[in-house]
Amino acid sequence: MRILQQVRQEEKCSVVVVTHDQLVADSADRIIQIQNGQIKYK
Repeated sequence: MRILQQVRQEEKCSVVVVTHDQLVADSADRIIQIQNGQIKYK
């Protein structure tokens, strides 16, 4: 994740990561979840 965060900062771009791992999700700036077909923003 550190490498992706570094690239994002250096290149000033967005990175989209899809995961079921809460530890990976916790390192994100923004989390969007889909539960029962509904989009939920955290």
